Formats: sequence, C-alpha cells, structure tokens
Amino acid sequence: MIIDYDYILKRIDFLINESRKDQQLITFYGKTKSSLSVWIRKTFFPFYRPIRPYFIGMKQLKQYEKEIQLPFLHPIALNFMEYFFVENQRPHFDTSIYFEENDDNNIIDFIDNRIKCIIAGLKRTVITAIQKEDIRNKEYIDSKIEKGKDDFYYLKLKGENEYILPVKSFTTDVFIHHYGLKELTEEQKIYIENKDFLDIGAFCGDTSLVFLNYNPHKIYAYEPVKSTYDVLIKTIQKNKINKIDPINKGMGEKNDVMKIYSNVESAACSSIVYNQSTSNSQQKIIEEQIEIDTIDRECNDKKIGLIKMDIEGFEYYAIKGGLKTIQRDKPILLISIYHTAKDFFEIPPMIRNVCPEYKFKYMDIYPSNPIADKIIIGYT
Repeated sequence: MIIDYDYILKRIDFLINESRKDQQLITFYGKTKSSLSVWIRKTFFPFYRPIRPYFIGMKQLKQYEKEIQLPFLHPIALNFMEYFFVENQRPHFDTSIYFEENDDNNIIDFIDNRIKCIIAGLKRTVITAIQKEDIRNKEYIDSKIEKGKDDFYYLKLKGENEYILPVKSFTTDVFIHHYGLKELTEEQKIYIENKDFLDIGAFCGDTSLVFLNYNPHKIYAYEPVKSTYDVLIKTIQKNKINKIDPINKGMGEKNDVMKIYSNVESAACSSIVYNQSTSNSQQKIIEEQIEIDTIDRECNDKKIGLIKMDIEGFEYYAIKGGLKTIQRDKPILLISIYHTAKDFFEIPPMIRNVCPEYKFKYMDIYPSNPIADKIIIGYT
C-alpha cells in the first residue's frame, strides 16, 4: 500500500462521500456542495492558524455504547494534515517495505481517524470488537485497584507481581498489553533477557514495573520533568526495586538544555514540541529547563535489549541520537508513532537506513482511543 499526497486526497474525498451517503455530514457552513476543494478551502486552513494547538496531549475520549466520539480538530490530527498541506511534504511511503501485510487495514484506520477529526461532521467511529474488549479490560483493571491507607494505589493481576503506584494511573496499554511486549515471540522474549532496557518517557514508572516481568539486567528510566521524576522515585522506593535506575533527563539528537512544557492537569503529556506563538489555549501550561542527552552517549557501556519510547512527538530526534546503539545492539524497539506524521513516515526509513535487517509491526495498544497510543514494534 502506497501512502502519499494523492492517497490522502483520495481518502478525504472517500470519507466525505461515504458520510454523505449516510447523511451524517454536518458542517459549520451548512451542506457541503463539493468535497475536497471546499474542505481544504473552508474547513482546514481557516481553523488552522488561530487555534494551532501548542501542546500535544490527549484527553480521555468519552465512550458510547456503539460509537466513540472523535475530538474535532484534535492537535495530533492537525499535525498530520499540516505535514501534507502546510509543510508541503511529499512522502511516498510503501507500507510493504516496512510493515507486515496484515497491518494495512489498521494503518488505514490510523490515517482515516486523523482525517475524520479534521473534517467537520465526521466525528464518530463505530466501536469494534477489539475496542469493546479494551473497554472491558479497563473496567476489569479499575475493579482491581485498591487505595491503601498510605495513599498509594495497589493493583494485583493474575499471574503478575503486585503493582504499586503513587498516582492512579493503571492503563490498558501498559497493564494489559505491556506496551507491546506481549506481542513478542518467545524467541524475542529470550533475546532481551538479561540485557539493559531503556524506558524513555518513564512517567510514574508504570511501564518500568511491567517490564520487570521480562527479566532485564537493568531498566534505565528516563523522565525529564522534575515533578514527575519525583513520582517515579516514589514508585521505585515503594515497590522496593533495585533494578530500575531513574534518570532525570530527556533524550534527543544531541546533548543540550531545552524547555519542556507540561499541562498541570496531566504530567503524562509533557512535551518539548510546543508552539509558543499560540495564546488562546485554555490549558494551564508550565515550563522548565531540562537536560537532553543522547541514547548513544548514555549507552556506550551498556548492552541494550529493549528501547521503549513515548515522548510526545520528540521520538524522531531521540531515535536519531541513538542510531549507533540501535545498529550495534539491535534491540527490540517499542516506539510511539502517533504524535506526529514525521514520526510515522520518517522513523522506519531512518532506522532501516542504518540497519536494513529491521522489520516493523504496527500495533494499537489502546484500541478504544482512535487517536492515541499507537506504536511500532521494531525487531530483527
């Protein structure tokens, strides 16, 4: 399957026409008289400039019995369309080169949901069986969480160690899907045993706790935001773990000091990717200076078996700073690719350029959320 500029135009036209057939297309301009040309002229560009979101984050989507509401003009969807129509990028991305053939339908959904977020009226998607299962899994996890007198939250799942967190953050992408690690073959699981893991974007330590099930030599948990790093320390101390080494740094393509921006309501969405020119956001944002290093500098004396990365749109640059390590150790990669179009289209070719053996699998680790938590699993 080829994804390029023409493909995006055809999908826009297709989705608008399909919506017309179902009599679901309602726009701010009344009935749409033409599809693609009117959409580009009236829907995308007038909205883009005044409300360009400067913070890439995600609020929990409201669940319906049969439909999931897609947020209109979601910042992640805007970034995706900006890549084609504003930055004027012309990718020619052949999914057969990088992904397994059975990933195509999921990738189509990945792209379509971004388009639907931009086209007025196309804001809902029917809940599939896998999404229903994810909702049930979330309900199951919620039923197992207990709050202790020490104000920590406790989760015990069948066949796993008890997980203790200082914040109530037990999501299905981590505690059901193990951030993609459950998809590995037994041979791949053996391959990463007793090697060092990098948890880049460690947040409160939830993924690091889950990764302990896979027998790492050491987990290096990178969390650049000081307040969140302090929560990570509490997690490690409360769980009495000596295999997790917390590091208060971010990862990028070079050693640097940069600003990071955090939503005070959700430290999980802290991002270096931030447009300061936007002044009309209602979100309260705080900023701080953080140290940035590279994977290659940090891993000179380590044998890396796994790199997990979820850093809110800065993944491309962190991978760029770790290509020597990836080429040397050929670790399993769990890379978030949903924040920006650049990550989706440019990370797989960049990795294959230095290590042609790599193959990739697209995985939706949060099916009930049509926009967020989509990753690629890289392996050799």
